[in-house]
Amino acid sequence: MTLSQFLLVCFAGWINHHRIQDARVPEPEEILAALHGNDCLEGSIADFTDSGDKSAAFAMVEFEQPVVVPTEALKRTVEGRG
Repeated sequence: MTLSQFLLVCFAGWINHHRIQDARVPEPEEILAALHGNDCLEGSIADFTDSGDKSAAFAMVEFEQPVVVPTEALKRTVEGRG
């Protein structure tokens, strides 16, 4: 019996947890996109930035860390200001 076979017998059926960033296949970004790609995040617009000849093409949105998203992807939160 190989080590892999032995470990499979020992750990078969175990429920586990691990950090997404520890995954190697598929890439962590692929896992997040598959699991949470359609989730909505809420934050405050801090600034706008241009892209070539398109003004205000992207918005800098502050969550726990600043994130840059395309302006057309912004959706207003009804409970928010303004």
